[in-house]
Amino acid sequence: MRVVLWATPASRPAMEKRFGRVKGLDLVSVDSADAVIAALPQAEVLALQVFNYTPAVAQAVREGHAPKLRLIQILTVGYDRLQKEKIPPQIMVATAGDSLGTVVAEHAIGLTLALLRRTPEMLAMQARRHWGNDVMGRMGSLDGRTVAVVGFGAIGREIGRLSQAFGARSIGLSRSATPHPSGDEVRSMTRLDETLAEADVVAVATPLTDETRGLFDAERFARMKRGALFINIARGPVVVTEALIAALESGHLAGAGLDVADPEPPPPDHPLWTAPNLILTPHCAVAGGAYRLAEFVGDNLERIMRGEQPHSVVAL
Repeated sequence: MRVVLWATPASRPAMEKRFGRVKGLDLVSVDSADAVIAALPQAEVLALQVFNYTPAVAQAVREGHAPKLRLIQILTVGYDRLQKEKIPPQIMVATAGDSLGTVVAEHAIGLTLALLRRTPEMLAMQARRHWGNDVMGRMGSLDGRTVAVVGFGAIGREIGRLSQAFGARSIGLSRSATPHPSGDEVRSMTRLDETLAEADVVAVATPLTDETRGLFDAERFARMKRGALFINIARGPVVVTEALIAALESGHLAGAGLDVADPEPPPPDHPLWTAPNLILTPHCAVAGGAYRLAEFVGDNLERIMRGEQPHSVVAL
């Protein structure tokens, strides 16, 4: 089975090592859209980051340049980019499933703790060689707080579980409101507004869809508890950026941690760079998860070769 892989430099070694254990697999590693297109005629599986499914690659697939292609395996959880493309009906699309849940949730909790413990302020003091304890009065803890997780899939549930481990009460929000141990309570998304008023921390882990685009606007930020924290490890367009900046500048929000942005990346003169009490990381929450991702995708490839359905197939 011919597999065409376009992975990041950080994840490629783990992928190639795991794929090497799959008997009968013919692996072609590439690093550009042109190389993907050149390899499509013999490809049965295309494994790549969602942002590498470029318009040129999508067009080549639509126009029949991949007659043997059975599976597009996305190496991320989000698949919103593929929803814009017309994937031929005979081709399955699978995501990374729950393989990246823990590492992304760790990043979300890390951002939360950094804001609560005033880590940026203390790093600034260190840079000034200033030993001061005036920051202590502004430090907080997750213990006893309420964390609302918007989007209670694999990543959201893991954020909930880790929040509980720090002594917080976890409220998950999802369309189905299916109970889960990682949520002390799981609510329908229809109760989002009332939940925002309760939460000390709001963590966003929802997919980007027509329904979630612009979900957090000025009105939603106004509904949040004054002094709350806002964390987004989902997609930048879930948030109206100008509204978030205004909520930070007014002091209504005590801080925000973003691993995603809109626009992404922000241009050098964008106000996100200088917004108060904002930690901005460069869409890197999945870093460190290469081993689990490689195992997950390798298992999917073995399932395909056995004639079984891969895990985490999505309907576009």
